[in-house]
Amino acid sequence: MKEYKIIKNKDINHIIFFDYRCKFCNFWINFIIKKDKTKIFHFANTNGNYIKSLDIYNQIKDLQTIILYTNDKYYIKSNAIITILIKLGGIFKLFKLFLIIPSSILDKVYECISKNRYKINLNQENKKTCNYEEKDLIKDRFLE
Repeated sequence: MKEYKIIKNKDINHIIFFDYRCKFCNFWINFIIKKDKTKIFHFANTNGNYIKSLDIYNQIKDLQTIILYTNDKYYIKSNAIITILIKLGGIFKLFKLFLIIPSSILDKVYECISKNRYKINLNQENKKTCNYEEKDLIKDRFLE
């Protein structure tokens, strides 16, 4: 699994950067929030100010991907997805099995989905951003 080092900006250990405009991305962020019982994940826009304050802003060529920052490292594309699912725990730990598949193959699948993410309809026509962002209980988990 490919890892990248970055400088820790805040005392937050698990940040998922995603495209706020993408309904498919928001669908998955909503899923993660529902399954994240220990509330370890925070969320930020890949086009927002928070990512610009980190070294990864200059290290990643394509910011139009999911990025997981965790323990002074970052993961992108399929590695980010698998790591997020593993960190959710429970049944999702079974995703460790995907680590035996070369990331180049998994990234091809990820890229195919990513290229079509604005076309994927998940019954979220009226949702422009993550619907959890406005709820007071989790608003502090979204970083600007």
